[in-house]
Order: sequence, then structure tokens, then C-alpha cells
Amino acid sequence: MKPTAVALYLALAGFAAFSITLKQEIRGSAAIHGTHLKINEPAPSLTLPDRTGQTVELAEVCKKNRLVMVNFWASWCGPCRMEMPQFEKLYKAKKSEGLEILAVSVDEDPQKLSDYLARHSFSFPILHDSKNTTAAAYGIEGLPTTVLLNSDGKVVYVYEGMQPHMDYQIDYQLKQLKDTDERKKNG
Repeated sequence: MKPTAVALYLALAGFAAFSITLKQEIRGSAAIHGTHLKINEPAPSLTLPDRTGQTVELAEVCKKNRLVMVNFWASWCGPCRMEMPQFEKLYKAKKSEGLEILAVSVDEDPQKLSDYLARHSFSFPILHDSKNTTAAAYGIEGLPTTVLLNSDGKVVYVYEGMQPHMDYQIDYQLKQLKDTDERKKNG
């Protein structure tokens, strides 16, 4: 691919991410399609077991991180399986900047989830919502659905479907949150 084509592609991808964010900010408190969530409103509580059986509480995770990505997925969902390796790369690259990823599986059959995870290695927490109670509280209608939350647990971004350019959105949100933190610190 020619360098100009790559630059054009990157510019368009960045513009798309910016446009989506702007659209969501204009919507303000309107619920995001495919969920019960509203931008700048607190996300519903989330308390689920991880792969080891340890309970993970969203509020605690948010307090410890600048940005939390909650991704609702299932092992039988093709687009979800395509996103997971990209999320692993993203997690490794951005964890030190304050990103945490919580992958919430809605697999009803724990064995299918276990089989999938036995074949794939992920370093971010995989949570299991086997009864879909958390997905229902969030109003999740389609998979995958990704929700980004700030350290206060407020929704800053929601995307239903496979998001091939999530890294741009993560970079944008981390920069916005870092700038906000610096403004608060400097008065």
C-alpha cells in the first residue's frame, strides 16, 4: 500500500472516531441505540466473577484506572472473537496509561467459554455473566457492544458492533481524560 493511501486511511479512521464521539456528545443525555446507557451518566453497577472465581466490582476498577472498557461478548459471536486479539494488543499497549479492559462474556454454557479461553490467552479480566443480568441492566441488544467509562464510572462512549478502530477511540478518550485531570490539578 502506498504511503499516501495509508495516510488517507488513517485520516479517515480518525475522522470517523471523532465524528462518532461528537455525535454522542451532541446527543447529551439521550440513550445510546442498543443500550439503556446515557453519555456522562453513571453506568449500572457490575459485580461478576472472573475466570478464577474472584469477584470483580466495576466501581473499584473505575477508581483505580483512568478509562475502563467494558466489552460484552460471547465465544459463539464471530465479530467478538475477531475483536479479542486486538483488545489484547490494545491492553498491553495502554494499560500503563490507565486503561483497564473487562470482557463480559454472556455465554450461557460455561464449558463453551472455558473451551474458548483454553485456546486463547488474554491478560485482561474475563468476567462471566451467565444469566445475562448485567447485560440486561446495560440494555445490551447486540454483540459485541463496547462501553467506555471514566474513573467516576460515567459512560463516555458506547459502540454496538465490531469496532475496527477502537485504538483511536481509546487514544482520544485517554487524552481527554488526561487533559481533564491536568486541568483539575492546576486549578
